[in-house]
Amino acid sequence: MRHNAPALLAALLACVAAAAVCRAQDDEPLARVNGYVITTEELERGLRIADAVAASDWDELPMGPLEREEFEMQRRREALEAVIERRVLWDLAREEYLGAPTAEAVLARAAEGELRRLEERAGSKLKAMQTLSEAGLTVEQFKDLQQQNLLGAKLLWDKVHSQVHVAPADVRQYYDENRDEFAVPRTVVYRQILLVVADEEEAAVRREAEQLLARVKQGADFAKLADAHSADRDRHPGGLHEVRVPHELGDWLPAAVEGLEPGETSAVRRVAGGLAIVRFEEVRPPQVAPFDRVQQGIKALLLRKRQAAELAQFFQEAKQQAQIEYSPAAGGLGLP
Repeated sequence: MRHNAPALLAALLACVAAAAVCRAQDDEPLARVNGYVITTEELERGLRIADAVAASDWDELPMGPLEREEFEMQRRREALEAVIERRVLWDLAREEYLGAPTAEAVLARAAEGELRRLEERAGSKLKAMQTLSEAGLTVEQFKDLQQQNLLGAKLLWDKVHSQVHVAPADVRQYYDENRDEFAVPRTVVYRQILLVVADEEEAAVRREAEQLLARVKQGADFAKLADAHSADRDRHPGGLHEVRVPHELGDWLPAAVEGLEPGETSAVRRVAGGLAIVRFEEVRPPQVAPFDRVQQGIKALLLRKRQAAELAQFFQEAKQQAQIEYSPAAGGLGLP
């Protein structure tokens, strides 16, 4: 698949998957939301931005003619519903906030700030303008979109996200009722100091490794030496490796600790990445991860689920209260 729009655009406009603010006079109307007409041009622009976010060329997906027709109809249907939801959210947000003194001025300054950030990330004002042009957006349209994004996000935070909470008892209950999710298989734990070496440098690097090994034998802190010298210290702080071994049969020990017993340190070894010193720490038996290790993850999971449910309910009620009418042209998408 090829990329149809700069990654920068996708990053900055990911929240406008089906939005637009201006249209040609002869566009075919698809729907009306509280008197605002949504047209084919808005739908097409929304699809272009959605494709930029996905960085995909849907034409390259392997589908037959009927599958492609259904896929395209579904894609356009979802994009139109997203435009409608966005418009409903914008109307509610304007009603909620824009009557406050200075609110419009604050929002305009925030949108200007988003434009400046776009220019900074693009590297210049000219490149930012090119990015917008490729998406079919003018500067004013971009700023309008940002105002909608900012005000809509505030409304969703005030009305939905900030109202959702997860009690400690709920986290504990989920853990107790889903302990299988937190099962950890047998785990081999070892620390490694890895020194990368080219063939012509091996003698010099081996001398360095032998010096490090001598310090380990003299009682130096293995983890500190790994943090100071190991080539993979960013991925393995303290040289720590934890290898989960779900199977029970065959040679289950990792090659790194071959020939070692827990508590032993290897000699300098030639490995795929260079030269290594390994300390075999322990083999942990299968266990259930302790509650204190997973409780924050459980809380985040429950929070996401509840927020998603509340968000769906919010939009369902908001659309029921809004005046939404579909034109005959929308019938071709399977909408009312």
